[in-house]
Amino acid sequence: MNITHLTSVHPRNDTRIFYKMCISSSNDFNVTLIVADGLGDTYKSQVTIIDVGKASSILSRFVYIQYRLFRRALSLNSDIYHFHDPELIFVGLLLRLAKKIVIFDSHEDVPKQILFKNYFNLPIRKLISFFYSFIEKISCRFFSSIIGATPLIANKFSSINANVICIRNYPIIDMSLDFVDYKSKGFNICYVGALGKIRGTEEIVRSSEFLPNDFTIKIAGLFKNCSYEEYIHSLNYSNRVEFLGYINREEVYKVMTNSIAGLLILHPIPNYIDSLPVKLFEYMSAGIPVISSDFPILREIITNADCGILIDPLDVNSISNAISFLINNPKEASRLGKNGFDYSRAHFSWENEYSSLNQLYKSYSKQ
Repeated sequence: MNITHLTSVHPRNDTRIFYKMCISSSNDFNVTLIVADGLGDTYKSQVTIIDVGKASSILSRFVYIQYRLFRRALSLNSDIYHFHDPELIFVGLLLRLAKKIVIFDSHEDVPKQILFKNYFNLPIRKLISFFYSFIEKISCRFFSSIIGATPLIANKFSSINANVICIRNYPIIDMSLDFVDYKSKGFNICYVGALGKIRGTEEIVRSSEFLPNDFTIKIAGLFKNCSYEEYIHSLNYSNRVEFLGYINREEVYKVMTNSIAGLLILHPIPNYIDSLPVKLFEYMSAGIPVISSDFPILREIITNADCGILIDPLDVNSISNAISFLINNPKEASRLGKNGFDYSRAHFSWENEYSSLNQLYKSYSKQ
């Protein structure tokens, strides 16, 4: 079978799309990934990557790029088309009109997400959210299958489409790696992921004021907003915060395993309260305790695994107190890290999720 993944906004090395879905599938199917980043065509890890060019404007992104994606995808005559961006819904519908099998992979609850896009005022956001929700409900009835990245997203679509499954964004775990004990770690706290106001970047930086002199918060990730980046760098965080920028997967793992805790300081907005952030599972699989926002879905996982401390993400004192506790109680920190390490291997491995994806693809081989 030939499987083609489509994305117009995600990078070609996106963790969920490329490293998890495409590479995992390449052992069982012929896999192609169509992207729009301007970096050219290539072949990597048994996956053919086709680039339709980078958008030069908003109009180009929503018209020209989508047209090229559709034409290129159709020319491949694949057995299954699996798209990952809500803005590609119309491309998916055109492929269905061409009598193709089309799967929509919904990574987030988009109508909720739109409500917190600060570059629009609230009335405009509400209008766009309503309009997108209307289009989504109508369009998703016609797709062959829908994948939700969390149970809540999958449940949202279950009343619209009869073929909905949940494939969680669990990490790829190297089962051969051993747990790194607290005694072997550096004097670091880490954060890995995108940087922004609602991701708790300011609270993380301000919490560094209460760190002992020999400890550093290492932050790996990129800012999405230049003015916010300038604001963060204007704060007086001395030498206790180190911004690493973008680093590759191997470097991320080294940063995590060399830290005594991982920070997950998401603000309490609906799209985060209901999410399963991959960094939670990455911290756990790296064997470090998690300092996490106290949301119901995160509380259940962290409490069941007994692998971290829940905090108020808007309270710098709450964050700094959790960090201080782990610094001053190394045996407890090591115990929490080991609990997460063991629990993630038993419950949160990508292997089980890929099994569901593989079965979904194979269910269409008889058609």
